[in-house]
Amino acid sequence: MKLTNNILLLGLIYLGCLSNCSSQENGYGSAFHNFVTKFSHEKDIQLKSITFPLTVIIDNDTAFIGEKEWKFVEYCFGCEYSPILFMGFEIDYQTGYYKIIGDTDYVISAYIMPEKKIQNFHFKKYDDKWQLIKLSITNILSQETESFFDFINEFSIDTGFVRQRLTENFKYISREIGTDNIIEIPTEIKYFSGDEYLYKRIYINNFDLESDEVSLYIKGEGTGYHIEYFFKRIDKKWYLTKLINIGD
Repeated sequence: MKLTNNILLLGLIYLGCLSNCSSQENGYGSAFHNFVTKFSHEKDIQLKSITFPLTVIIDNDTAFIGEKEWKFVEYCFGCEYSPILFMGFEIDYQTGYYKIIGDTDYVISAYIMPEKKIQNFHFKKYDDKWQLIKLSITNILSQETESFFDFINEFSIDTGFVRQRLTENFKYISREIGTDNIIEIPTEIKYFSGDEYLYKRIYINNFDLESDEVSLYIKGEGTGYHIEYFFKRIDKKWYLTKLINIGD
C-alpha cells in the first residue's frame, strides 16, 4: 500500500510535463499535442483518457492505480519552450517532445528537475482517441563520474557555475546584428542568466548515461526561439564547448 501511495503521488506530480509542446507533425499544432493540452487541464477528459487500473512502474516495482485513487491536478506547464536532450553531438531538428512508435503508440519521456527522475508517459491510440495506459519512472542513480543531470541542475540556476564550466576553446555563435550572417562572437555571459524555467522539464530523445557528449536543443513553439548547447565530459566533469543562438 505504501508503494502504491508513493507511486500515485509521483504520477500526479510528474504528469505536469504533458501540457508542453513541440513542433508541427511531431509536436506543436498536432492532434496529439492538442489532446495532451486538454488532458492536462480538463478533469473529465483526463479521467476518460486513462485506462484504469493504470500500470505504474518505478524501476522494477509495479503497482496499479484505480480511478478512485486518481486525483485530478490542473497542470500549468504550458510554456513556449521545449528543451530536447540528445545523448551525443547530433541534433535532429525535426524531433518533437514525444515519440510515435508504430501507428498507435505515443510516448512522452521527460526529466523533471531536481527530482533526478525520468518519467515516461505511454499513450495508445484507439480509433483516433488516445489513452494513457502506463507510467514508468526511472531513478537516476549516483555515478562515479559527474552525472549530466546533476550538472544541468546547477547549470540552469547558477551563472557563476556556468563561467567555471566553459572550455578554453568555447565558441559562441549567433547572428550578426542587423544581418542574417552567422558568426562567432565573443562570449556573451548574459545568455547564461540562470533561466531555470527553460530547463525544469527536459524531454529525452535518447538516453545513454555512458555518453560523454550531450547536445541540448531548445526550440520555441511557434516563436522562432532556437538555441543549441553542446556539452562534453572532461576528466569526469561536464563542460559547455559550444553554444549556437540563431533564433529569430
